[in-house]
Amino acid sequence: VVSSSAGTIQYDHDKEILREGKVISEPRPSPRPASERLLRASKDLEILEIEGHSTWRSNIARVQHTTLVTKRPANDVLHAIEEPNDPIAREARADPNRPLTFSGPIASGNKLLKNPRLRERLRLTFGAKAVEMEASGLADAAHVQRAGHFVVRGISDYCDGVKDDDWQMYAAVV
Repeated sequence: VVSSSAGTIQYDHDKEILREGKVISEPRPSPRPASERLLRASKDLEILEIEGHSTWRSNIARVQHTTLVTKRPANDVLHAIEEPNDPIAREARADPNRPLTFSGPIASGNKLLKNPRLRERLRLTFGAKAVEMEASGLADAAHVQRAGHFVVRGISDYCDGVKDDDWQMYAAVV
C-alpha cells in the first residue's frame, strides 16, 4: 500500500465525546498529507506498470536470492469479522506471485491492532487501505522538519486475532 494525497491517519489520536450518556471515541485524521513530489513519482511508477515496464519480478527475485525469503506465503486468508474462524471466499488471482499495489490513506497508530472491527471502521470512515504502527511518527517528524514524506507499506496481516509472522519477510521485500 502506498500513500495517497491523504497521507496517514493517526487512528489512536482520537477524541472522546459524551453523547446521550455514552462515551464515544472518534478517530481524527492526521493533518499530515503526503509529499506532492513523491506522489507524482508514485504515479509515474504506476504508469510504467500499466505500460508493462514493471520491475517487480526482477527486484523481488534479486532480494530473494540474498535472504531467507523464497516466495509468497500460501496462507493468505481473510477471516470474517463476526466469526473469526470463518474464512472469507475471494476470487483467485491470475498471478498470485505478483504483488498487488493499492493507493490510499494509511491508518497509523502507537498500538498493535488486532481488532477487525476497528480496521473496518477505519476503512469505512477514512478509506484506509492499511493499518500500521510507524507512519504517524514519521509524518509528524517530516512536518516539523518541513520535509516531505511518503509511506509505502508491505502488508503482513489483516489486523485480526489470526495473526502470524509468515508474511513479514515477504512484505518487507515487496
